[in-house]
Amino acid sequence: MRFFSSFFWRLSVSFKKGGFDALAAEAGAASATSRLLSNSYWLVVMDAERLTDPIDKLSNILHEIAHLKGFLALEAGDDLYKVYRSGVKVMPTMQKAERIGSFTAFIGLDEAIVSEIEKRHLPELIKKNKLLKGEYIWQTSSEATALKEEIAKKEGINPNEIMRISKDGQTYKCFSYYEQRRVLNHIVGRIYENNREKFDSADDVMRLFFRAHFSGELLSIARLIEESFGKGAFRMVGMMDDNTNSARLIMDYLKKKSPEV
Repeated sequence: MRFFSSFFWRLSVSFKKGGFDALAAEAGAASATSRLLSNSYWLVVMDAERLTDPIDKLSNILHEIAHLKGFLALEAGDDLYKVYRSGVKVMPTMQKAERIGSFTAFIGLDEAIVSEIEKRHLPELIKKNKLLKGEYIWQTSSEATALKEEIAKKEGINPNEIMRISKDGQTYKCFSYYEQRRVLNHIVGRIYENNREKFDSADDVMRLFFRAHFSGELLSIARLIEESFGKGAFRMVGMMDDNTNSARLIMDYLKKKSPEV
């Protein structure tokens, strides 16, 4: 009991000093996975005031748990440790950080993979959740589909990007990290086109990226990216962060390196 009392006391102090906003400062996120309390714990934190819709809650839980269950590698020092791999993200070792400074590579690719996992598996979770039966019936109805198509046409987006829509059509929510996922799907599509003898479908290629997130095995996808887009392409993809403009710049680069036929 003493451990848990101490834990929650320190957690409350942490939130008083910065609150959820400090933890999820990445992009005004409604949820986040982060290390708190002097790197002692990994936490998934949700903003209950913003996540009032049940589908929003479920999608954020799925997204953050996918981050939490991703590959993790730590470097241990004399009296501390440092994360240098998380999902597909890569950080410098202690020695390298002292020499050249701290950085995080493959932030955008990591978010793209996790968001793609979220997008592909959320409908199944909604369908299986008895508490969301009404929501599932509505979101898959012809009326909701028509509203999504209307909104999509107006906004210039794919209807499949709309995660949920209200019955009056006034509010809707799209899946996150659209531009990063565009880059990921472009990479996957090109790898599949160049390696049809190795893969039965583009989904087989996508599963390699999913596996890399959970296993930490980057070499296989690095080779495929370099073979499809040229030397140095994997490093360039590593420069994509969670910013929209960053993803668009990387997409332009990849299209120039391997123009569509």
